[in-house]
Amino acid sequence: EEINDELLNEIYINFKKQIEDKLEGESWLIFLNSTIEINFFQIVNIKGKSYIPTPENFKNKKKSLINIKNDDNLCFIYSVLAKKLYDEEKNKKNYRVSDFKKYMNLLKYDNINIPPNYKDYEIFEKENNISLYIYIYNNKTKNIIKHYSSKSKDTNQLKHPTSLLLLEEEGNYHYVWIKNING
Repeated sequence: EEINDELLNEIYINFKKQIEDKLEGESWLIFLNSTIEINFFQIVNIKGKSYIPTPENFKNKKKSLINIKNDDNLCFIYSVLAKKLYDEEKNKKNYRVSDFKKYMNLLKYDNINIPPNYKDYEIFEKENNISLYIYIYNNKTKNIIKHYSSKSKDTNQLKHPTSLLLLEEEGNYHYVWIKNING
């Protein structure tokens, strides 16, 4: 259906009515302005690859990002392992590929693509009993957008999620562990 003023007005009226119906009889004051912002995002199969340096605007953030320098396509696995080993107090300082090789068997990733795409994240979560939140950083626009939110319903997993940032550079992508989201 073509998007025009008539369709947008119909959407606005339906939206306003649904809110009013939900809150009927409640003590709420509703302010709706005449604009509605609708954002469309195309889900693309973004794949992480080998190392991309940490962008300059993140470099002095008190080690809030852990960017593992790898030369293979396992940056996703290394980043998840960095979080897992940090939580288990097996690794608090070293974030080199060689430090992770002996722990690769702690994660199940045989049933996903490496590097993973959007459809693989939920499979990985279920097989490894974790929750993932993945954000994308666009080097040109300097914007960060949420790419994936955990599908887990386990409250314990949701309290301690694994948050990753996907860096983009010239069509290549690299996963980085967000150690401190407030950093």
